[in-house]
Amino acid sequence: MRFLTTLLALFLAVPTLSAPSPLLDVEQSAGPAVHGRYIVKLKNGASKAKIFKQLRNSNVTHDWNVIHGFAGQLDEDAVDVLRASPDVDYIAQDAIMHTLELATHFANFVHKYNTTGGKGVDIYIVGAQPSLSRR
Repeated sequence: MRFLTTLLALFLAVPTLSAPSPLLDVEQSAGPAVHGRYIVKLKNGASKAKIFKQLRNSNVTHDWNVIHGFAGQLDEDAVDVLRASPDVDYIAQDAIMHTLELATHFANFVHKYNTTGGKGVDIYIVGAQPSLSRR
């Protein structure tokens, strides 16, 4: 009886121990994707050095401390390593984003606030200071 209980416990435990952890999804944005370039945010306390050692055939182009992450040119194998890593918070495909065209007729510009606007929208501030003086 004891043998059967032990065997049953092992049988139930093996699928739990061998189940792979779910892979992170790579986030996509509305702009056209830049093939092979990704932005990676690590969890607090994760070691960048440990992650960098796991990335082969990759080129880290930006190493940030403010968001504890990096960006770079990554091949599919490197992305899969990151997707499986418990140290990664999220991975985003790099993309090209455009700002609105410059309004040249400020006197005719009227802004109407949409009360439903902003729901589900991420806002990024692009560092450009407008000049209202005409030259």
